[in-house]
Amino acid sequence: MLKKRSNSGYFKQVSEREGIIINNEKLLINTKMRKIGIITLILMCVIVMPSCKKRVTEEQNSIKVSIAFDDAEKNQKIYIHSGSEAAIYWTPGSQIRLMSTSDNYRLIYTGMTNNLANFQLAGGSDIAIGNYIGFYPASTTASAYNNITFTAPNYYNINPQAGKKDEYIIDNLLMYTKTKYTHGSNDTVFFTPAMTILEIPISTDSGYIFINSIQLKAEGPGDWYGQAFIKKGKLPNVLANETTLTGLEFSNTLHYNFLGQGLQIGTTPDTLKLLVWSNGTETRKLQKYTININNGLVTKSITRTNAFLNSKYYKLPHIQISNTIVNNPVQIGDAYQGGIVFYILQSGDTGYVAGETHGLICAPTILGPTTWSNATYTYCTTSTVLGSGANNTQLIINKLGSSNAYAAYACDTCSQNGFTDWFLPSSQELKFLNSNISHFSNYIPLSHPTNSLYWTSSEPRWAATDVYVVRIPSGTSGSDKRYSNGYVIPVRKF
Repeated sequence: MLKKRSNSGYFKQVSEREGIIINNEKLLINTKMRKIGIITLILMCVIVMPSCKKRVTEEQNSIKVSIAFDDAEKNQKIYIHSGSEAAIYWTPGSQIRLMSTSDNYRLIYTGMTNNLANFQLAGGSDIAIGNYIGFYPASTTASAYNNITFTAPNYYNINPQAGKKDEYIIDNLLMYTKTKYTHGSNDTVFFTPAMTILEIPISTDSGYIFINSIQLKAEGPGDWYGQAFIKKGKLPNVLANETTLTGLEFSNTLHYNFLGQGLQIGTTPDTLKLLVWSNGTETRKLQKYTININNGLVTKSITRTNAFLNSKYYKLPHIQISNTIVNNPVQIGDAYQGGIVFYILQSGDTGYVAGETHGLICAPTILGPTTWSNATYTYCTTSTVLGSGANNTQLIINKLGSSNAYAAYACDTCSQNGFTDWFLPSSQELKFLNSNISHFSNYIPLSHPTNSLYWTSSEPRWAATDVYVVRIPSGTSGSDKRYSNGYVIPVRKF
């Protein structure tokens, strides 16, 4: 006997069956939706990936630079931002260096954000992840991460034009990372200034004067030990946690030269900023510093037995120039008209004028080494006497032309400190320079071998292959083959 299925039971079974079908459809829909979502996500990643990659690249090839200081109170004023009294005004051409055990990068300034300077690697490359030493200026001599040497110039050359007299600080202020910078875990590099700045207000009682030169001298330290200023030093290998400069060379005198006519000072106070690489606590027997302006026009003493410290900023007392002060005559050793005075014309000298001061100036930067000529047997009919160097140089150029780099041509095309009328000195002129070289110590770079060969513009008449030379500082003179290599000291008249 068949049992009649109840309607309720039927509908219940149907409903359950329909429910299963509905659930399967939902499952199918959900599966399709997931597939669509995955495809969409893949497409989005493909589309977004270039922009993501670009962002990562920008982070990998750029860093931020902050100026760090040794002083805990951070009262220095060597800041990046323009509100500083001794600001580092980065320009689009400013560069820093990063070096690791395997990489050497130059990074270019691209702008500033929140007083942090932004530097980026040119060419789209990435900075490899790792440990680095960073330093500035980028021109610092560096053959390897553990062989970075900075040499201060013999004379700081200052542009006296309005708004430009602090630019020499930007070009010459040594800064480096006192500890290693790890790229990949930090994008901010802390550079510590290794030098200091002395700020000196100066004005006249009335009228105005032109400042051509300033000499800063430390009184007391000996010439061989404990001198006050560093001239050259090798940076510590911070990748090996070193902290001390090595290979140091010292001096007790710094020179500052103002280009052209000089810096005009009037009754409205102006501010001089002297860049100093101090030997700091290693200075011995210091009694005072002496500031000598224009070879004795003004002399200001600063009594202190503790040397200036690097990474600090010092405001020195105001210098008031009396209206009774007149310029002293130019003397040998003065920084003057683009160079250093090494000879004053005497009665009987060519070009001497009674009642006037004239003489010869050597350029602050020595050129070479280079040859005197590549033309072995060319005789230029030059002279050896005082006053003939300029004419000799022209005779040589007329004969040899300008197709090759050689000593006379290097002088004739030289431009230093705003002057372009340099020439190769005659043998007598170069002998005078050597005899007075003690008046401007540290002129010959220590990197030049002792008694190196220096070219003159004078030729012996008995040997068309030879040229007169002077070996400095011994003063030994003689001749050498013109195709030899020698150093060149450009000279000009005043």
